[in-house]
Amino acid sequence: HLRARCLDGSAPSYYTAPGTTTEGRKRWLIYLQGGGWCAESASLVEVTGYSHDESVGHPDLCSRRAQGYHGSSRHDRETRKLASGTYLSTDPRTNPLLHDWNRAIVRNCDGTAFMGSVGEPVDIGGGRVLYFRGRDNVLATVDALLSEHGMDSASDVLLAAAADEVRERIQAKAGRRVFVAAISDSAVFPEWPAPGPPAGVLSFPQFDWIYRTANASASAPSACLALGLDWRCLQVATALPYITTPTFVVQSVADSWHIRDPNATVALKAIAARVRQEFSTVIRGPHAVVLDNCFRHCHNWGEVLLGGRSNADFFVRWYAARKEVRGRRGMACGPYCGSLRRCLLP
Repeated sequence: HLRARCLDGSAPSYYTAPGTTTEGRKRWLIYLQGGGWCAESASLVEVTGYSHDESVGHPDLCSRRAQGYHGSSRHDRETRKLASGTYLSTDPRTNPLLHDWNRAIVRNCDGTAFMGSVGEPVDIGGGRVLYFRGRDNVLATVDALLSEHGMDSASDVLLAAAADEVRERIQAKAGRRVFVAAISDSAVFPEWPAPGPPAGVLSFPQFDWIYRTANASASAPSACLALGLDWRCLQVATALPYITTPTFVVQSVADSWHIRDPNATVALKAIAARVRQEFSTVIRGPHAVVLDNCFRHCHNWGEVLLGGRSNADFFVRWYAARKEVRGRRGMACGPYCGSLRRCLLP
């Protein structure tokens, strides 16, 4: 694909694993790999409390990121293990619906959280250029799955961290019969007005930079942009009312990515209140949210409980209900739209 590129200009990678049952081979999970994003502005990324360890993935300079795993595919392996403690798991005990589906993982190497789409490389001086093509990488992978891997005959496709544009692309090739939904995990990054976040809470002010520099407007719902909300339309809580693809949100109110010190009670209470506020009015129509209070960021799928049921169990109920009422509007999200009160993590 001519436009698909990692930050450093290398071709992005994707990996696939086949479904393990007859029904599972009719269904696809497309997982957009985590790992954060970047900005080529030291004032935006040199934030006290950020970790620049690639295993954490906090925002960093794009020029620095382009030299590592989350900015280049030059050292990617031919194969990788896809099973993990997420929706990619093949364990039916923690992943009851998706464990036997076809799985695809799109490598995070673009620096824009899969939202950028700049036609020409961006000159950052010193003879160096960067490619902001995250949106193009996703679309190129979807095209390849449709044309080369049999996804055009799928009955179901679940998009992990994607939205309407991808759904429409899939249904244009596979037909309207395919049911497409989305899941969003740990994707809430509140905007903190001046003077900034409470003590101990991290802020993520890079979205405005990504919106302007990486041409990310095409990744935001047009109806949201029409209200003049600009970069805020890249935020899941702002965008959700304008997204028609049924979306299941999984979010910890004690998201570890946002906290400098897990023992800071004031900081934990502040982020918890803000996350709940983010979703207080936007969950309606086909969407649902399950909030938990585990100190985590992503992962732990199927390991946090509410009344003896895991977040994965609530997802199964929501997914079945959405398929049953497909084509109808205004479905209430139901009793699984609440807070998980019990956490099985240490």
